[in-house]
Amino acid sequence: VKDVLKARDRGDQTLRRVTLDRDVSVSAADYMEDATTNRPDHFTVRNCYFHDAGVRVMIQGFQHGLFENNRFERISGGLALTCDAWWFEGPTVQDVTVRNNVFDATTFRNGWGTGKAAVSIGPRWAEGHTITTLPCATHGAIVTGNLFVGSSAGAIQISNTDHVTVANNIIRSPYTSAAPVATIHLLGVADAMVTGNRIWNCPGPGLLAEGSRRLTVRGNTVTASYRNPANLPKDVPDAVIGIVNCTDTQVTGNKVAGTDAANVVWVSGSTTTTVKDNKVTNKNNSPAAPNHGG
Repeated sequence: VKDVLKARDRGDQTLRRVTLDRDVSVSAADYMEDATTNRPDHFTVRNCYFHDAGVRVMIQGFQHGLFENNRFERISGGLALTCDAWWFEGPTVQDVTVRNNVFDATTFRNGWGTGKAAVSIGPRWAEGHTITTLPCATHGAIVTGNLFVGSSAGAIQISNTDHVTVANNIIRSPYTSAAPVATIHLLGVADAMVTGNRIWNCPGPGLLAEGSRRLTVRGNTVTASYRNPANLPKDVPDAVIGIVNCTDTQVTGNKVAGTDAANVVWVSGSTTTTVKDNKVTNKNNSPAAPNHGG
């Protein structure tokens, strides 16, 4: 296979058909070689201003990256830190921290179809919707202390990543135009902590976790969660917190103030789930129309 790749990279644009001398047995997740020799390592993006671009701010195939004190305004596809799942441009992302940034109207009228959130980490695979024991493609993601205002889609989406922390972010008025999925969306993550986040005016789930394992959702506050069931995609629960096809999950000490969602916490297809000490006020209260206030 490596010889074929070398031939492909010669640049003569010649298509070659290769016949193997015997059958090849490949187990799940074994088809991927995560090369590290050419991966950017230990870099910082700080105090930068990204604005008014109809694409993504995208960095692929790095390890030990820090993004802090940057401002993103009207970036169509948001900040994407992943190998592109369309053709799996590798290697994968390892050990990323996104902290103390401002995301204003990002994503913004997304035309790529890939900007599902202002910050997207990890490749999104179909297996993310079901419980899996396969290894994660991305290792180590911290998203903390950021301000999100008025994203046309969600705020944070992390997929196929282990050792995840989403903490102390402030999120106001996501999904200003796209059909709501989740303000914070976790797909196929492992060993994850979501804590201390504050969310206002979300027209769908404040948090939705799918196909994840060893997940803790603790001490988050969701204020003014409203919904229009007709706008929710068919596989998105009508709830403030959704736990779908997960295992070993703790949902504790969260606060929900003012919601007309049908459910506060929705659990389905999951095993070993603990839900306790969550506080709900003003259930079935319909908040005002979304705005950028908090």
